[in-house]
Order: sequence, then structure tokens, then C-alpha cells
Amino acid sequence: MPAMYEILRPSELAALSLLLEVSATPKSGNVDRDHDHEDLNFQHFLISSISSLEAFKAVEEKKAGIGEGIYLAVKKSVGVCRKNVHFGSFLLLTPLILAASELTLPVSPEKLASKGLEVIKKCGVEDSIYVLRAYRISGARVARAESYDLNEVREDELRKAGLKLHEWMSFAEDNIVAEELSKGYPASLKGCRQIEAMLEKGYSFNHAVVYAYHFLLSEYRDPLIVAKFGRDVAELVMELAGECLKTGSIEAFKELDRKLISSGINPGSIADLTASSIYLVLASRKGLKL
Repeated sequence: MPAMYEILRPSELAALSLLLEVSATPKSGNVDRDHDHEDLNFQHFLISSISSLEAFKAVEEKKAGIGEGIYLAVKKSVGVCRKNVHFGSFLLLTPLILAASELTLPVSPEKLASKGLEVIKKCGVEDSIYVLRAYRISGARVARAESYDLNEVREDELRKAGLKLHEWMSFAEDNIVAEELSKGYPASLKGCRQIEAMLEKGYSFNHAVVYAYHFLLSEYRDPLIVAKFGRDVAELVMELAGECLKTGSIEAFKELDRKLISSGINPGSIADLTASSIYLVLASRKGLKL
């Protein structure tokens, strides 16, 4: 089979990562090509993935900073879909787009993640303000934080404190997306390595992504589950995902998928991590055998 592509632009890789994430199935509890949620469907994710490309290109071409790029992506996505679909994914992918634009692709996942942290540390208070604006229009739900809680903080408070994006993200608790931004994508690197390992064993790209998704689900409390159901439920889901990984079979993942869907549990932040894991894989290759 020929390579799917030679080298796509960093912005195009981001849109592709979102498309590959949502099309992977089964991802326990989340929308994929085989089933929808009552308020979100597969088409919402496809449309959001494509509508974000303009904002991604603006960041790649340095016509917009990281914070503004996140805001523009959310604004366009919500404007088209009337739904919050990718707020967490936009947070994770936008710094990687800028980082990739300053490197020569393909690049090792570790180098790209390190560069991603570097560009995040250069973000100023205006980037924080744009992220706050993006959150407000997204309608996303995040767990409470003790300092500068995203649910309550005002723009003037961020300006007065001079709170830069990297510092702000370091305040968040029970939020793996914020941890990725403050610590240099450690979970995304783990997810990337899982995908790579499965591909090397000859598994399909879909199976590799599904396996990595459930690996991440077994390793990290999903903040969306914490926000909706509490830490105990989030930790139970981690245990269930770990049990599925022992077999690594698609059927085991499908069974967990049915359990979570019937309980209304959707690990949205783990899906976000899966998208950034995919991005690290794509940026490290000249082509990809699906």
C-alpha cells in the first residue's frame, strides 16, 4: 500500500489528527463512526475538524498566536456546529502546530513535545485571555480549580496578575489537558509510543489508536468524568480500561464501550489526549500505512 501522504503542513496534520481520532472505533464512551451521543454526533466532529483548519493555518503562518488560534478555532467550530466539540483538543494541538512550524518535519515525538512546551512558555497574558474567551463560548465543562478557576476568573483578574498561559495551566488540578500544557505533553508521548508499538506489531492504525486510547484511559483520571460523576467513578473507569487492556481485543473494548454509554460516561479529555498522541505520530513520519 502506498504512503497516504508525503509530508503535510503542520496545520493539516492537526485537522487530520482530529479526523483520525473521531473515526477510530471503539473508543469507550465517546462518539465514533459507529455511534453518536444524544447531543453530539459523528458529523459534528467531522465538521469541527475541517472548520478549524483556517485557524490552524493562521497559527502555523504566525498570523495568530497560540491563544488567539485556540479562540479562532473554537469560535469557528461552535459557529458551524452550534456545539462544543474540540475545546480540549484545540488547547493541545495549537501549540504543537506552532512548534512543528519551527522544526523540520518529520521530527521525533520527543523533540516536538519539547518544542511545544517551549512555545507554551513564551505565551503571554493575552494568550490566557484568549483561552478564557474560547472557554466561555465553547460551553465546555472542566473541574474546579483553587486559583484562577476557569469557570469564574475574569479577564481583568488575569491581566492584573499578569498570568501567562503556562503558569495558569500549572494551577489546574484533576485536569490532564492542563497538565500536558504545563509539563510538556507526557501523556501524549505515552499515547504516541503505544500507537507506534502497535503499528510495529502489524496492527491496523485503527486498532493502534483504540489501544492507545484505552491505555490512556487506564492511566489517567478523565477530568470530564470527574466533573460530572466524581473521582471514584473516574478511577473505576480507569480500572475497567486496565482490565480490557489485558486482552487487547476489540471485543473487550466494545463491551466497555457499551457499559460506559449506557451509564452516560464519556471520557472526553482522553479523546483529546488521543488526538495529540496521533499528531505526534503523524509529525514523525513521511507517510502512514493505514
